[in-house]
Amino acid sequence: QELEVLLKMPDLNRCSFSELRSWMMIVYFIGTGQRLRTVLGLKIEDIDLDNAVVILKNVKNRKHTILPLPYKVIEALRIYLGYRGGKKNEFLFCSWTGLELTKRGAEEAIRRYNRSRGVEKTSIHAFRHSFATNYLEAGGDLFRLQQLMCHSNINITKGYIHMTTRGIGKDLDDLTYLNNVSFGKVKMT
Repeated sequence: QELEVLLKMPDLNRCSFSELRSWMMIVYFIGTGQRLRTVLGLKIEDIDLDNAVVILKNVKNRKHTILPLPYKVIEALRIYLGYRGGKKNEFLFCSWTGLELTKRGAEEAIRRYNRSRGVEKTSIHAFRHSFATNYLEAGGDLFRLQQLMCHSNINITKGYIHMTTRGIGKDLDDLTYLNNVSFGKVKMT
């Protein structure tokens, strides 16, 4: 429910640049699971909307990486970039003056954005955990998740997994061996 509130697009005719940028950052975090430092280093030229990929140059493991972008992230980026404008060599998520957005500036903007919508959770890193959990609960596998999160070791990826009871039980009825067993008809007395 909180994600639904945060992901509702602001009114483009009324919102500030900061509000739209915060919304876009949350869409990006939830859609990609990327780290704040990586996202803050993105330039407009790193996003290939036509091929639905992003080129990550500022990754913790220091390896340039090309990753796919979900359609909904592409859709939101088109809206955001149409509003934002900018040159290819500018930061994708910049301050309102066009300068590089700092870690502290991004955290404060997300905190204000979330609280203005009645959401008390303001940790940007929580979006990374939500991405991982939602990805797996939707049927994604751990090895792809490792690649999407740019982890060099699968044990690091495992630390992000916080499956809900619903997620753990997904497909349980279809996958249990008991589907092959007949208990017959039981007469209750």
